[in-house]
Amino acid sequence: MGGFDSVADLLFENRKISHFVIFLMTLLMIPGLPISLTPADIESYDLESPELTAARVIQQDFTGNGIMVGYIYSVREVTLIDDPGPVSWEEIQPYSGLFSGIEDP
Repeated sequence: MGGFDSVADLLFENRKISHFVIFLMTLLMIPGLPISLTPADIESYDLESPELTAARVIQQDFTGNGIMVGYIYSVREVTLIDDPGPVSWEEIQPYSGLFSGIEDP
């Protein structure tokens, strides 16, 4: 944006020509205005495709479609722990590696 000062100065010095060019460009866009405001007739398009049919079947037949499941892999030195039972939530450390969501300072 550092070079915009020279462009702004040029447009300001030639403001009559700049206004005329903008007015001319606006006039050129007017014929397309009614076409852009008309609603699209979606019913005339063939929206049936194998992908949409498969998505519809998955949504209707598989009730667990929206359920997200996460898995935790724990790595620990078993010889240093008296009871190598299940890992409690206090033992879980956040992952700080690549793609962890934690930004590097």
